[in-house]
Amino acid sequence: MSEKVQCTRCQGQGSQVWDEDDRRVEDVCYLCGGAGETDPETAAVVLLQHCSEAMAHAAVAKLRDKADNDPEGGGWAFRAAENMMTERDYTRVREMELADRFMVELGKLGMEAQDALVEALLRSGFAAPDSKTAPADKATVYPVYDDIPF
Repeated sequence: MSEKVQCTRCQGQGSQVWDEDDRRVEDVCYLCGGAGETDPETAAVVLLQHCSEAMAHAAVAKLRDKADNDPEGGGWAFRAAENMMTERDYTRVREMELADRFMVELGKLGMEAQDALVEALLRSGFAAPDSKTAPADKATVYPVYDDIPF
């Protein structure tokens, strides 16, 4: 039987609380099923997903800046409108697409390289500007870029 590790989604609480439609909502953590613990393999995949999301967020920010600074282009808002989306939705879709591509490529790396990447990106303090981090005395809360809180 493998050793269990603390769930990175709920920080071992087994449930998550968030605000939805001006009310407080609590539900069981889907990652650990309410146990507060996951197997090490699941925890490693989740950390790798966080890396791919952080990388995608940074890449899309660069794409957005490049589009907005192109004097002959319409900018990021124009690209979003061409795709019949709001800027927020277009940005989110592009981030999800890149995160999926990055995840495929990160899965091809060896375990040592994956561990080094997690260490370099997540544990060294790299975080997207809108990510939430825990107080210094708590375990690190990695950025979560999905809009679904559960």
